[in-house]
Amino acid sequence: MERTDFLRINEDILEKMTECVINKNFHFVKDGLLYRGDILCHDGYWKRYPLNQDGVLREGDLWEKSPIKILFLMKDYTNDSMDDIRYETGRKNKIPEGEDPIKRDAFTMNIIYWLYGLTHSTDNPSFLFCEIQAGAKCFWFYERYPLVRLNCKKVSGDSTCSCSTLQKYLNNPEYSQLLGEQIKLFKANIIVCCGGSSCMANFVKGQCYRTNDWEQFEKESLWYNEKEELLVIDTYHPSSRYSRRELFEGLIGCFQRFVASHPNYQDKLNAMKNFEQEVMENMKYKNQYDYKIL
Repeated sequence: MERTDFLRINEDILEKMTECVINKNFHFVKDGLLYRGDILCHDGYWKRYPLNQDGVLREGDLWEKSPIKILFLMKDYTNDSMDDIRYETGRKNKIPEGEDPIKRDAFTMNIIYWLYGLTHSTDNPSFLFCEIQAGAKCFWFYERYPLVRLNCKKVSGDSTCSCSTLQKYLNNPEYSQLLGEQIKLFKANIIVCCGGSSCMANFVKGQCYRTNDWEQFEKESLWYNEKEELLVIDTYHPSSRYSRRELFEGLIGCFQRFVASHPNYQDKLNAMKNFEQEVMENMKYKNQYDYKIL
């Protein structure tokens, strides 16, 4: 089977999107499959580099091999500190020497917790939450897992993005078509729509995939398309003021009830164990500052 060049195709889509953004006065922020290479600090600024094992970029290989492919869909990027979120490291820039650089804000921590929960789900979300809090394995996992993060609105904004602003982009024919192409490029198993009062989930279900073949699960904010083998979860923004535990147990509890009635997803969870042991544990990259046990 011919390998999909996710990096090149995604770059082509982003280039087209720069030509049709609504407000060209703002900073355009690229996104896609996060880089999983070296994590290095230069002059106080952290940066993650593309994985370059065996002389090739391998994020796409990791993505294709992963039994569970998760895409986090956000509204926008809230400041001008980066022009490409694929370089994101989860570390703070320009901090005093000797201080822990690891970000522990709600946004970063909830993404890490949710990702671990969706790939290690059990029938007891409360137990899994306590297990995560007791060690650093979820951080180890996050830095190796091939994760896709996309923003619907590619230009940076203020601390919040209203639904009316978001809809201007989602309702723009040329822009929304390209956004749909970008989302569908990665053929994710799970798309987590983070906030947006269902705007993003409705876009994925209606405008992106353009099908009515969606099964709503237990009147929850969760829809499954058997034909596409795609699960869409509509949840809170990671910076929500709800507690980390409430957000985790709400999302993962709902997901686990879904898995119990859809054996193919339980199979994917079982396969993740082998992927973690055989692929992720053998990844090689430089890391100037590892996560510590919390």
